[in-house]
Formats: sequence, structure tokens, C-alpha cells
Amino acid sequence: MPDRADRDRVIGGLAFAGSGIAFLVAVAFLYRAEGPGSPDILVTLSSPAGRGLFNGFVAAGIVAAVLYAVGLTALTTTLRDSDRLASRAALVLGLLAASTLIGLLAFQFALTAVAREGLVTTSSFRSLTVLAHAYADAAGWTAIVLLALSAVIASLTFPRGRGWSWLWVAGLALAPICLVLFLMDASYLFLVPFALWEIGLGLELLLTSPAN
Repeated sequence: MPDRADRDRVIGGLAFAGSGIAFLVAVAFLYRAEGPGSPDILVTLSSPAGRGLFNGFVAAGIVAAVLYAVGLTALTTTLRDSDRLASRAALVLGLLAASTLIGLLAFQFALTAVAREGLVTTSSFRSLTVLAHAYADAAGWTAIVLLALSAVIASLTFPRGRGWSWLWVAGLALAPICLVLFLMDASYLFLVPFALWEIGLGLELLLTSPAN
């Protein structure tokens, strides 16, 4: 059984670290595509380079969402002595967040696929971009809240001592950070501290054994 526990710990560590890195890459693509100083979305989507930014955002985001779900699944088996209800709640919320993100990103990919057909200047496409943004806002806010809740609840299951203490504090801090960024209308930036927390958690799992 120790071999299996170590395997789950390594899988979880790699998944969390990979997810965190992928989230940072996704935010970088999104910032370049729609950040301050960027052209109108119709201008961005009319060029292959602009569509490449959105496709990069979609690909990195899907990878991040899937790896986060894998990481949480491995975490529930690694922290065997933790609160089972809390572990399962964190896992369910994480799975909901991942599925919501993937649905959002699939819609964004559909938008770039339509733009690739040369329909950017049509009135129907303009309506589609408005619809896509509204959908992205609602789904994005939901996914971010679910990510924050899953991280907070997962942090409550962490063992005390060594590097886990700062991960516990950082995980709990994600809730107020999420709220502040939401009020600032910059909720997507939540993915940056969340990704850093994931990377830290991944490294802690890879370097130490919670069971020890």
C-alpha cells in the first residue's frame, strides 16, 4: 500500500503543478487577446494571429481544468486521514468547476472557428460575440467561485506542520481574493494566485509525504 500512496502523491503533485502552469499560460493568452490596449475582439478574430491567441487560451484552459480534477482526485486518496466529507466536497466542486470551464472554452473555440470562415464582418457574427461574452461572464464567474470554494475546502483537509501550513493559509486567502477581484471586475485574474497555490501544492506533494 505505501507504493500506491506514493504513486497517488506523485500523480497529484504533477497534476496540480501542471494545472497551475497551464492556468498561467491561459491567462497570458487571454491578457494578450483582450487585455488593456488590445484591439476590438472583432479585429483580433479577423487575423490568424488573433485567433491563435484565443485557441491557445482554450487549449491551455482545458488542460488546466482537466489536470485540476485529476489532482483533486489524487489528493483525496493521498490525505487518507483527512475529513472525508470535506475531501469529497472539494472534489465535487472541483469537478463542477472543471466541467463549467471546459463548456465555456468550447464555446470560445466555436467562436474562433466561425471567424475562420470569414464571417467576422457580418451582423450575425457580432451578435454571436455578444452572446459568447455574456456566456463567458456567467460561466466564468461560476467556475471561478467553484475553484475558490474547492481550494478553500481542500485546504481545510491539509495536515498541519512543515510546508502545509502556508498552503493552508494561502488556500483560505483565495476566498477574499476572489471576492475583491470580482468587485474590481477583474475576476479572471483570480486564476493567477490560484495557479500559484496549485503549483505550491504540487511541489509540496512531490517533495514531502503528508502521511509522514
